[in-house]
Amino acid sequence: MNTDSLVFLVDDDPFSTNICMEYLSGLGFTNIFSFTSGKQLLDNINKKPAVIFLDYYLGDYQASGLLEKIKSATPDTYMVILSGQPEIEVTIDLLKNGAFDYIVKNEYQFQKISAVLGRLIAADQFSQKLRLTDNAKDNYQTIKVIIEAQEKVRKELSGELHDNVNQLLGATKLYIDLYIKNASSEDEGKLNMLKQSKSIVETAISELIKLSRNLNAGFIKNLRLKDALLSLRDSMQQQYIIKVSANVQLDDPPTGLTPHIQHEAYRIIQELMNNVVIHSQAKNLHIESIVQNNLLAIKIIDDGIGFDKNECIFGEGLTNITARIQKLQGTYNLNSSTANGCSWSIEIPLLKM
Repeated sequence: MNTDSLVFLVDDDPFSTNICMEYLSGLGFTNIFSFTSGKQLLDNINKKPAVIFLDYYLGDYQASGLLEKIKSATPDTYMVILSGQPEIEVTIDLLKNGAFDYIVKNEYQFQKISAVLGRLIAADQFSQKLRLTDNAKDNYQTIKVIIEAQEKVRKELSGELHDNVNQLLGATKLYIDLYIKNASSEDEGKLNMLKQSKSIVETAISELIKLSRNLNAGFIKNLRLKDALLSLRDSMQQQYIIKVSANVQLDDPPTGLTPHIQHEAYRIIQELMNNVVIHSQAKNLHIESIVQNNLLAIKIIDDGIGFDKNECIFGEGLTNITARIQKLQGTYNLNSSTANGCSWSIEIPLLKM
């Protein structure tokens, strides 16, 4: 999948469709078609789009009634459901029946669409590379290819944010500074507006740097895992209403804790912490990391709403986490129950030097 791939938008709200189309066009997608009903979609499904963004409630269909028809006609198409309501049971049912992801329509929907597109590109690159290696039965190779593709997408997004968007915001800040410098002191109202605008741009630049840094974990090569985790803790406390504590005893890491292991461990912890922030409704989050008995021991504990392990369906995020642990030949133990929070205990063997 790339920006030339065929994309379908199916929504009976023209305003929502136009905004989404503009956003996708801004990302570089050039082959976008929109439809206002399930019937129109099915009449054109023979074009075999790469991805369909499908509103859950249409005038003639609900998404649940379209998935099987779409899957039967074009099994390689990715289906992403858009809905105005976060209905957990519906989400699980849709994912079971072939939807790639479920996005709630809100102020964060375009960030989520970008993330989904990144995962779709990664999945497609994974499939192509696997076909070239002809090694689909090799589980280790499968996991390795997936993670390589994910890191490539993260790095490209990080570079684009840093080198393009960040430069545009920086130029905007310079222009505002020039206007402030040359503005008349008598025009106090306009000066205050300019200063407020400058403050907003500075905040945006700061947030963009954090986002770019989180996407590209290459900075870990120049930092110890301890420093990276403490930086992640501080960043999360600043961005979200959650108290994050850390016990990271890695002041003198052994040589077996290689940069590669540190990088993968960071990604595992980062993904788990993000899941807590997004899904758990926790007020407190605690992370631990220590080396003992030639193992890197990690714990992530939260006091959120938890879930019933027997009814838990691992989505893509949790699947990727366990894949990374498996890639490192590590083990994990997950404990959770409804209303009692969640805890992960992970052990990753160090490289024998």
